[in-house]
Amino acid sequence: MPNPYFRFKQFTIRHDRSAMKVGTDGVLLGAWASLCKKASQSKTNILDIGTGTGLIALMLAQRFPMAVIEGVDIDDASIEQAKENVKSSPFSLRISIEKKDFNSIESFSNKYDLIVSNPPFYQEDTLGGNHARDAARHTTSLPFETLIENASLLLTKQGVFSVILPSGEASHFIAICATYGLYLEHRTDIQSTPQKLSKRVLLAFMKDYHFTVAIDSLTLYDGQGNRTSEYNQLTEDFYLMDYQVIIDKYYPIDNELKHILMQHSRQVADKALDIVDKHPELNADRQFVEEAAMLHDIGIFRCDAAGIQCFGTEPYICHGTIGAQLLRAEGFPHHARVCERHTGAGLSLEEIIAQNLPVPHCDLLPETIEEQIICYADKFFSKTKLHTEKTLEQAIRSLSKFGEEGVARFVKWSEIFG
Repeated sequence: MPNPYFRFKQFTIRHDRSAMKVGTDGVLLGAWASLCKKASQSKTNILDIGTGTGLIALMLAQRFPMAVIEGVDIDDASIEQAKENVKSSPFSLRISIEKKDFNSIESFSNKYDLIVSNPPFYQEDTLGGNHARDAARHTTSLPFETLIENASLLLTKQGVFSVILPSGEASHFIAICATYGLYLEHRTDIQSTPQKLSKRVLLAFMKDYHFTVAIDSLTLYDGQGNRTSEYNQLTEDFYLMDYQVIIDKYYPIDNELKHILMQHSRQVADKALDIVDKHPELNADRQFVEEAAMLHDIGIFRCDAAGIQCFGTEPYICHGTIGAQLLRAEGFPHHARVCERHTGAGLSLEEIIAQNLPVPHCDLLPETIEEQIICYADKFFSKTKLHTEKTLEQAIRSLSKFGEEGVARFVKWSEIFG
């Protein structure tokens, strides 16, 4: 039996009663669709046509804090479940879900800065007998021409109309859009793997004609079935990360080094999560804290530190920047920042130059509250004494080798996190 819900970082989608379940197409459109630059900096109106579970509406509410989103659908069960999903999310005050048929726009009183749709695209001869599912998937419920004409009437002057379609429908859809004064602005062709042809395409249209169209591609999985770095980067703010998959990739052998890494990372993660739970006023991202804490030392295997079974060639102080390079290559730039900014209590450019450290010459200081919490928690544990947590005084003494600036930062954090 399929799972009745799908957890994302900031919300959960229940889809057991909806005509259409959570799928890759919806996630891609929700993560890819964009407002024009001017609209993204002010209050905006967004319309999600065929909202289904409310997935795309919720993703856009997360991405655009100034936006008010309206999701519409014709299926009663989907509408009710989308309302429940929205109500249980942090974005309920900015999203409304209504039963409306986009074949007629008389009941739509707003103009929209962004209109999105994962539209029905199957033809009548593929009807399967499930009325709700057929309506969600087949053009008989909303023909392309009707969708495009009505979208063009409801868009603001600088508005964007974005869809995801089968690749074979793209040329036909682009041609119809042009007849209604909507011109292609951005196209991304989606390949499931490098060896396969594109089966889906993301399209964005505007009312102004663009002499130069942005055309690119996105491959979702590599030859081993792992998400590509570009897919991870696009969906980083939504999909829950499986940090264990990344650890296993770089530490495939269950040896003493992996044991040290896992135990130390778990200790740091647990202390960091304890701080998050004790200080809700900090409004820290709990999920991110756990993920980043479990990965903050991912780069140690390339370093020369025989005492903890690391037999690489790089100086140990470089493990943070090495880890950051690995995680950026995996498509997780926010997690990478934690790697490169947890050495000592962070390192300023002045400290790096004064101590002639073999790391990039730039400030490597924890800036976000999550970066600061993880850096602070890390100072209480040593990979050479796995079963011991340092006292505050011991942690301060260990930090003193990096200079007084770092000690001062750490003491300040202790007053906030302690």
